[in-house]
Amino acid sequence: MKLSHFAYNKLLAVGSFFAWFTLLTVGITINSGIYLGRMTRDCGSLQDFLIVMLAYTPTNVALLVVLAGLSGGLTSNLAADNYFRYIDRTKLDPTSPDFQRLLYMTESPIVSALRGFLVYMIFIVGANLSITSEGDTVTTIFNMAQKIDDRAAPALYYRFSLTISLLAFLVGFDPSRLGNWINSVPVVGSKPGASMPKS
Repeated sequence: MKLSHFAYNKLLAVGSFFAWFTLLTVGITINSGIYLGRMTRDCGSLQDFLIVMLAYTPTNVALLVVLAGLSGGLTSNLAADNYFRYIDRTKLDPTSPDFQRLLYMTESPIVSALRGFLVYMIFIVGANLSITSEGDTVTTIFNMAQKIDDRAAPALYYRFSLTISLLAFLVGFDPSRLGNWINSVPVVGSKPGASMPKS
C-alpha cells in the first residue's frame, strides 16, 4: 500500500524527533574526551571518529540543529494542510502575511533543515566575535569534552543544545512567526504601544 504524502511526512516527523532525542542523549551521556584523546594520540579508528562526530559538543549540536530544522519543516508541512484547508490559496494576496506563511509552511523540509544549520553558523560567528576571555561561557561550551568528572558539563550542554535547537525548530517551522515574536518583545525604555523611532 502506497503511503500518502501526508502520512509520509508524519512518519518522517516522528523519525526526526526520535533521531534528535537520541543525539541529545548521546551528547549528555557519552564522554567524548576519551575518543578525542585517541584521535589526537593514535589517529584513532573509524569508530572513534564516528563517536566524536556524534558526541562532541560542536558537531553534536550541529547535527541537532539540522534535525530540529528538519522537524520544524515537516511539522509546518503537516500544519499547512490543516491551516490552509479552508482557504483558497489561489486567492491569497502575494503581499499578505498568509501568503508569506504559505510559502514557508509548504516549502521543502530540506530547506528548513539548512535554515536550522544557518542558526548554528550565526551563533558560532557571534560567539567568536563576543568571546572576551578563556573563562567565557561560550568558550567553555565549545571546549567541552563531556568529562564524567565535570558535573557542570552535562547541565551546560543541556541548556545550550535545547536553546539552539528551539531556535532552529522555529526558523524551520515558520520564520515569519519568529520575526513577529521578536518584534513583539518590548524595547527597554520604550512605552507600550509606542513605535520605534525612524533613523
